Amino acid sequence: MFKRKWDAKSIINHILSRHGRKPLNAHYYASSYPAVYAAAERVLGSWGAAIEACGLDYGKICKYRKWTCQENRKGNKNGS
Repeated sequence: MFKRKWDAKSIINHILSRHGRKPLNAHYYASSYPAVYAAAERVLGSWGAAIEACGLDYGKICKYRKWTCQENRKGNKNGS
């Protein structure tokens, strides 16, 4: 079976070709395009870095936001 060799340019082209047509969040890509997701982590360091390399804002694409310690403390005080 043919195994594709991924480089940064081909990963970026793949992501950009689906931008606006498919979700670009990590969970969707890891389950729908596992080879691209794994290559992006291996070649570019992380899925977020791959999205940023495409010139896109990962903060707007990711489904889950990382909370800082300060935000966690505020949330706990408000009962959330």
